[in-house]
Parts: sequence; C-alpha cells; structure tokens
Amino acid sequence: MSEIGLLKWLGNSRNERHSNYKILECEDGRRLHIHASEIMCSVDELRRGIFITFEIEEKEAKNLRLLIEVGVIDWYDYDKGFGCATLIGNNSLLLEMFESYKHPKIRSKADRMPTLQKQLDMLVNKAEVFVHHKVVCGSERLKEGYLVVFDIRKIYRKDQNQYKDNALKLKLLSEETDEEIIERCAKSGETRLWKPVFHNYINTLQTTDEKVSLALDKINKLPSKRLLYPSLSTISRESFSDSLPDKILGFSEELRQFLSLEKHLHITIALIEEAESKNLPEDALLTELQSCLENLPLLNEARNKIGRPSIISQLPGWVKEIPSLRALLFGFSSVEFRPDAPEATQIRAFVDERGIFGLCHFTTIENLQGICREGGLLSSRQLKSRNSPYTQIDEERWDGKLNHICCSINSFNEMYFYSAKYKSQCWVLLAIKPDYLWKQGTLFCPINAASERGAYIKEGLVGLQSMYKSVVIDIKGREYTRQGLLDRKPTCIQAEVQVHESISLDDVLWIGVNEDPGNEQKVRDAGWQGEIRIWKGLFK
Repeated sequence: MSEIGLLKWLGNSRNERHSNYKILECEDGRRLHIHASEIMCSVDELRRGIFITFEIEEKEAKNLRLLIEVGVIDWYDYDKGFGCATLIGNNSLLLEMFESYKHPKIRSKADRMPTLQKQLDMLVNKAEVFVHHKVVCGSERLKEGYLVVFDIRKIYRKDQNQYKDNALKLKLLSEETDEEIIERCAKSGETRLWKPVFHNYINTLQTTDEKVSLALDKINKLPSKRLLYPSLSTISRESFSDSLPDKILGFSEELRQFLSLEKHLHITIALIEEAESKNLPEDALLTELQSCLENLPLLNEARNKIGRPSIISQLPGWVKEIPSLRALLFGFSSVEFRPDAPEATQIRAFVDERGIFGLCHFTTIENLQGICREGGLLSSRQLKSRNSPYTQIDEERWDGKLNHICCSINSFNEMYFYSAKYKSQCWVLLAIKPDYLWKQGTLFCPINAASERGAYIKEGLVGLQSMYKSVVIDIKGREYTRQGLLDRKPTCIQAEVQVHESISLDDVLWIGVNEDPGNEQKVRDAGWQGEIRIWKGLFK
C-alpha cells in the first residue's frame, strides 16, 4: 500500500556496509532506510517539503516517487503570472496534510489534535496549490477550468508565518503521457478526467487495435465495472462498444468511430437530444447521424438488426423533418442493394427477352411533392405508420397488399385512371428501373390485383409469366389477347406489379407529364430534379 509523506531529509547512511542505502526522513517523524535503486526520481528533486509517495516493506522504503496530482485551474492572472489550482480527489490524509502543517515553533496542542468538526471540514474542503508562471510547462495560456498535472512542494513563508503549497512542473492533463497517471484518471469516478485521457489515446496511438485495446482496458477498470473481455487480443469493434459507458463516448466523435453501428447511432441520437441544453455542435452531430444512417445494413426490415422504426421513435420530431435525414430514416435503399428473388436469373432473362424497359406508377402532383420530400414512394402501410401526408388514389385496396406499391409494366392502367382522374388537375407518370421485377417481395398479377381480394396474385417467375399468357380473362369475363401487342406489354391492360414497401427516388428514370401549360414547372416545384418528358395526350 502506498504511503504519502512530506520529505524532511534524504541523506547517506553512516553505515559503510550499507553504502547503497540512504536515510529517508518525513516531517511526521518517520525515518526509514531506502536503497538507491528504489528512488524513482532525480535526487535533486527531493528537497524539503516535497510531497512524496512510497511503500514500506520490512521497515524499508520502496518505490519512492514524487507525488503527482491532478487538479483544475481555479483562476490564473496571465499578466501577474500566477494563479491557483484545486486538487481533484478526496484523499483524507492528503487533505489533512494541506490543512494542518504550521511552523513547529508555533504549533499548539489544539493544532496537533484537531477537533472532529475540523476533521470533517478537511474532508469537505478542497486542497489548493499556488501556481507560478515559472513552473508551467508548455506555451498554453492557463484558463479557469483547465485540467492540469503537477508535483507539490510545501514551503514555509516567514513573512506570512504559514506554509504554502506550491505546484511544480505543471502541465495540461491532455498532454500527459505517463501511463500510471493515465491509469489513475481512467479509474477515477471523476468523469471530467476521462475526456483528456481518452483523447490522449486517440491522438498518440498508431493503430486501431491498440486504441481499442487500451481504451477498453482502462474503461473496464473503472469503479464498479467488471472486466468483460479479458483477452484484449480478440476484441471486436462490437464487443468494445458494448462495454463503453455512454458518458465516456459523448465527448469524442473520433472515439465513436470505433463503435458498432448500433452503439454509434444510440450515442449520436442521445447527444442530438441534448445539443441545445449542453451547447453541443448540432450541425456536426446531424452530419454524424447521416453518416450512420447511410451505413445501415441494406436489408429487409425483418432481417435488419437495427430496425429503422426503433431509430425513428428515438429521434426528436424536428430531426425527422430534415429532408436528407428523412429519406435515410425511412429506408429508401436503392434497388441494386435489395436482395434478389430466388429466381432472379430466370426473371432477368425473361425481362431481356421481352424487351421490358421499366415499371410505371402514376400519381398526383400533390403526392409527388411528398415523394420528393420523403426520398421515394412508400406503401400505404408505411405512409400511415410514419404519419406522412398523402392522397390515397386506390381508397379500397381490396387486394389486401397494403405493404406494396402498385405499378404496371411499360405503361399505366388507363382503365383505373379513368375512374380516379377527378382527384387532381395534374397527374404525373414515374418511369422506374425494371430491376424491382427480380427482387425479393415483388408480386405479380395478370389482371386487376383487387380481383377476388388478391386471389390471382403470384410471386416469382410463374407470376411474371402469367401476365404474358396468350389469353387472359378477368373476373368479369372480359377476354384479352396478345394480338397487336408489343412483346414488352402485358396481355391485360390492368395487369399489376406490386413492389414491396418502397421505391427509391434514385430509381426513378424520368417523370412524364401532359403538355398542358405550367405542368413542367409544377413538377420542378414539387422537388423533382431529374429528367422530365412532355407527353402529348398523356392522361387524356
């Protein structure tokens, strides 16, 4: 166990047989032998009044060092060249040494035996040290609140008839490289010490593995933290993040880069919620959030470890209204990142053979505004779950596929448009990449999908081929043949393709609009920045 003392004298032993030994005497009367090899600092630094730490083993002093303390600058007058720092910590013995030492000639019995109240005051009070500009290492201008590291020497001032505690070799904690001091700060319950300590790891270590291993080692040694991963050589980014206390992570964007995506998101969202109250850099945190969202696994929600709904529920409402974040939050992954259907190869071959160049979806100019704002098309169920304003074109949805978006191949359903055209003065046609045809979750129907509540809907290659049969008869007995049809057009004008959940705006090839005056500008005003095709007679 380490002892703390005030050095009174360090001299050579008079015993010739112990020429390598010295005599260590403290102000409190302790007198011990110490071997020269156990002195871990320069002998020139061991002057009277210096605070020291050592161990006692078989009546000998071991491992003698200068006591190095961490404190905070209370005030510093740069013009006058001095100030004051307060020790961080509540070592009762050290605090008593600060309070009780007076000149031996004037020390009374009452001083030597402090009352219980005085002892309690010592535990509550903070020990202060005088800081002179001559002891400051580095060119940094000291300011109130700076965390610093220093040695301490107690000196008797005859003019004031009292002892004064002086800081020596003072430097910023963020510049400290001594592993023992860093270790002590990492173990401390004082969270304000963690920031400069872990920034030090980030700035000085060279490889990610070293940074992760050392930071984890320190964190797991914090009070009440058990060692979760004894073998540091096998640490993964994910296991590392699972062991980090959130209040450590909040101070460093650089440290957060080592976290699993799930933990990084959690911490960033928490910081955004506190940004205004704690004066945090809001724009930087929003950029960090966007980076996290862009790297979310591009899988179906059911297979995604980090569910977007859970993320959305944690975010403040104003964040969810930011267009760039809203598009990411609501899961508009580009079609190229979606998983293929089991028969994707055969479906692609069929698409190429038929010359199918895309899907079509028609909607109102009012809905286009929402599509551009959200970043893509959403199914009815997705729109409702996210409280997104929209006009439901197909109000009934007798097909029951509320989590799918209705599309057609190479043209639009003119029969259905005729019954819905009164809902808007301006309609638009979205041409969409054909890739959705061979992706998981896509459904096909050779006639109107609402027929017999979706009884004719199929998936896979069989479903797509059913749309191109030589003869198709709907439930009203109407017969459709392929006579006069291009290879790429389905047999029935009401044949449908239903895309699961969403279609990214990035996968919209162009938007078609009727040549009526002002329609093109309306599309631009809605937020569309891509190609616009003016189509005479469209939607007539």
